[in-house]
Amino acid sequence: MKRKLPKTLGTYIERDILESDAYWHLTGAAPQVYMVFRMKCIFSDRTIGKRKVRIIVNNGEITYSFREAENNHGIPKSTFLRARDQLIEVGLIEIAKDGGCHHTTQYAISDNWRQYPDQSYKRSKS
Repeated sequence: MKRKLPKTLGTYIERDILESDAYWHLTGAAPQVYMVFRMKCIFSDRTIGKRKVRIIVNNGEITYSFREAENNHGIPKSTFLRARDQLIEVGLIEIAKDGGCHHTTQYAISDNWRQYPDQSYKRSKS
């Protein structure tokens, strides 16, 4: 299957994330889903003091639906939702704005992973 990825040259992931317990506790399709979330980020370089930092410009406005995951990446709805919930639980992403009828859920890349495993962000079942 030919996968359709976002039209970016690549993505940027900090070393701290790759070394974290949160990242290494991901299972199944969660690492692939996280990479797609990161590829949807638009980065901008900012200078703070003497340091250069990368800021996610569209943080809180990232959309990735289960339909897009299934059609473009071959990930079934149940697998996508399980991976998304796992990413939220370990603190790598969070829901910025709930979706609904004809509106897609908007996500943000989160720093909550720094508190994992001491704190979990598991969603309650609805």
